[in-house]
Amino acid sequence: MKMNNKFLTTTVIAGILAVSGCTSLTETGPVSVADWHNTNDDYAGLKPSTFADDLFLAVSKSGVYNKASTYEMLPGYHWATFAELEARLTDWKKENGSSDLGEYNYYDLGGWEKYQFDGVQRRDFIFADTAKNNRVVYAGISESKVTVHKSSWDENYSNAEKSSVKNWAGFVLIKD
Repeated sequence: MKMNNKFLTTTVIAGILAVSGCTSLTETGPVSVADWHNTNDDYAGLKPSTFADDLFLAVSKSGVYNKASTYEMLPGYHWATFAELEARLTDWKKENGSSDLGEYNYYDLGGWEKYQFDGVQRRDFIFADTAKNNRVVYAGISESKVTVHKSSWDENYSNAEKSSVKNWAGFVLIKD
């Protein structure tokens, strides 16, 4: 009898998820660091910025950002806002100029082949406030221009009918 009850419970839960449109518990629930963070590149999935000691780009596994999900951040880091990155970049440029920031954010670096890594297309590292200001760090642009506004992200992110966004490269993080 216990076996039948367990089967019935599992069947009911699966039915509820199917009816609600969820294909997995992580689609709309919390996503652990282990489930989203790809550590296979030459930077262990956490490329440091050359203009701020505490700013990093953390690489995603899937290349698809689910807007309804809550993603756990790496321990000791928080998801950066655009203003946090911009302040660091502005300070660095005041002291050093921008000529030394010619390195790409990730494009063809760290084991990536252009925008591809581990067979996944990735372009946009997102901020905690990307949904509000449509700003991203674009993988294929130099660090001096990390404050890029990307129209394709706008269209994807602001479209309420879309529950996910493709070409997601990962998160912009700040070490606490």
